[in-house]
Amino acid sequence: MCEKTNTYAHNGISKKGLIRFSLKTALLTGSIITSSAAFAQDDTTDVIQVTAPRMVLELNQVPASIAVLDKQEIEQLAPNKLSDLLRYEPGITVDRTGDRHGDANIIIRGIGGNRVLMVKDGVLMPEGFGSAGASQGRGNFDPFQLQQIEVLKGPASALYGSNALGGVVLIKSAEPETLVNSNGGAPYLSANAGYFGEDNRYRIGGTVAGEIGSSHAMIQVQHQQFEETDINSDFAPNPKDGNANNVLFKWQVKSGDNQTFNILADYFRQDSDIQLNTNIGPIAGPPGTSITSSEAEDKSENMRFALTHEIADLSFADKLQWQVSYQYSNYKQYELETTENPGSVFPPIPASEMLDEEREEFEQKQFGASFTLQKKFGDHNFLIGSDFTHRSVTRPVDRLQTDVIAGTSTDVINGFQYPGKTFPDAKVTQVGIFLQDYYDLLDNLHITAGIRYDYFKNKPEVDQQYQNFNIANAVPATYSDEAFSPHIGMVFDATDSLSLFANYATGFRSPPVAEQYISRSILIPVPGVPHEVIPNNDLSAETSDGFEVGLRLRNDVISAEIAAYHNNYDNFIDSQTIGFRNQPPIFVGPTAIRQIQYQNIEEVRIKGIEFSSKIFIDSVLPDGWSGSLNMAASFIDGKNKITDTGLNSVPPHSYVLGISLSPAEEWQFHWHLRGAGTADDAEPLTQQGQPLPAFEPPAYSVQDVSIRWALNENLNVMASVYNLTNKKYWGAHSKGSNAAGNLDASAAPGRSFAASVGVRF
Repeated sequence: MCEKTNTYAHNGISKKGLIRFSLKTALLTGSIITSSAAFAQDDTTDVIQVTAPRMVLELNQVPASIAVLDKQEIEQLAPNKLSDLLRYEPGITVDRTGDRHGDANIIIRGIGGNRVLMVKDGVLMPEGFGSAGASQGRGNFDPFQLQQIEVLKGPASALYGSNALGGVVLIKSAEPETLVNSNGGAPYLSANAGYFGEDNRYRIGGTVAGEIGSSHAMIQVQHQQFEETDINSDFAPNPKDGNANNVLFKWQVKSGDNQTFNILADYFRQDSDIQLNTNIGPIAGPPGTSITSSEAEDKSENMRFALTHEIADLSFADKLQWQVSYQYSNYKQYELETTENPGSVFPPIPASEMLDEEREEFEQKQFGASFTLQKKFGDHNFLIGSDFTHRSVTRPVDRLQTDVIAGTSTDVINGFQYPGKTFPDAKVTQVGIFLQDYYDLLDNLHITAGIRYDYFKNKPEVDQQYQNFNIANAVPATYSDEAFSPHIGMVFDATDSLSLFANYATGFRSPPVAEQYISRSILIPVPGVPHEVIPNNDLSAETSDGFEVGLRLRNDVISAEIAAYHNNYDNFIDSQTIGFRNQPPIFVGPTAIRQIQYQNIEEVRIKGIEFSSKIFIDSVLPDGWSGSLNMAASFIDGKNKITDTGLNSVPPHSYVLGISLSPAEEWQFHWHLRGAGTADDAEPLTQQGQPLPAFEPPAYSVQDVSIRWALNENLNVMASVYNLTNKKYWGAHSKGSNAAGNLDASAAPGRSFAASVGVRF
């Protein structure tokens, strides 16, 4: 085990304090549950509907934890990016692996990356790129004008197949008919603008929707400009200048009383220019050699097209729906770096100036089709469906090194011939068939049971460019397998407003092409950086078993949920250091090349308890006031059962306490206290067999405040301050980093201001 760092004092609430806070919160809520469950009426309570079960159900009917944010809640958050959207959700974190790629991926109960399936408007979103657990490129959408987002926590392959190992994120954009109806049937026009100080981000956009005969159409446009993200320390982040643009078009056409066609076209693009100042400085090699300049250009784009057809009230089905879709996504990065040595007379070293250009892409083309059929027979509500996905992926890399003094160039660098490919071009095919039964066993006892069969295949297409990088002379082989994913759950309605639920669910993820066949070297002569990844044809699919029990209460006084879960993951895929290789004269000693391979870990276990509640406090406020008290907490523990060590992807215990007050209909005030305990179970670190101290972020508490003013029903203004007291802290993503390094580089943002305005015409 590595040494524990004690460099930083614990700020904010301690772990014991967090536990005491959450226990008191749970006891308080429990007393309210006891008193209100028997007496409160739920006639005035809005019904929350979700689509995560792949059919429209009330949240109370679902035997699993689902976090739901509706349109009103999203507007109150005024999100510019993924992390803004999920800022206050227990058990959910958004990873940021440096500022270059922005919000990297969603982590649900300690599981993230491509182990979390993301679906937008029924279309599978592209997979992220990068190493396991650090999948950048998953925040490539604009969250500001979403209609609803649902996060299904825990394994969900019984309905969604591969990649739903840790959960599912369902993203739903606005519907044109809904917008027009909200405006009394008249054309809907709105505009928005905003500023977010954390990365000096400006946003402007608009929506137009209207009725055309028996159809409704909508177009949304959003534009953002941003810079590097603030770091609350003396560390200077790499300067960045970027912009993002999103255009969404929807057309809903009704045919008769029971048929609807939906046409979708969605385009997102983000461009960034970055000065990589953190790369500049001396490197190993001849004395005096330094990187004197380093810059990058990153471009990502995603376009989706989909046609959906819904038919209701057929003789053999209550509802039938099918969808076909096509998606293209591409991430390109260009880096330009200059390395210089002024030379010396003694020892005799000639002056040198090398210009290094590198271009890399990660391209995915995806065709998808899905089909679902619903039919109710007595107390049984059946759902039958199938999914088909075919994806082609490629990741080419090209590089050119120019000797500026000699005027010569070469594409053979560090012994590798360019262009090359990080992994061979591959075709990925997945086919799934599923059956679910939502069964009312008794008036107050509801059973959900189902099973899904999946077949998947990875077919590599080896060419010379891949062989240029294939240092291990591996022979990539076609991989195919199948999986059965059962699921069973129960909801028991103890009263009209109180219910208990229990759930057993399974998940799996087929081995990703990028981890099976990857063969890549990153040879930057900085200690701890040079590494090469070696393919592994023997990877097996990951599987999971999840158990969950919980309690829900929802009436006109309180909305609360408590859930306990225990998830086991088998054949968990993770990158492992398998050795070091010396390559004289540069890559020796501290700069020796670390050899990495993705391997299956036999068993990983993650368990925890989550709690969330919203208590309406109008009765204790002055006349004319309304308000609510919001509380949430997450306790989580994760272990690699083979090594009995923690997991860096598992965040520390966390909590949120919030108060919302409205002294008048046009005014709203929100205060949030969010914090976390100490991340005290970081994975051990070593460098060439020598232990390094692994950073375990200390506890913290951060306050956010916001005020919203609705001048009238068509115009509102919002102002917010995040990290009000300018607290210095570290997020969960920095857990496990080298504690002996510059930790200031990974500090979270300090105090920042935000403002937004929305107008409807």
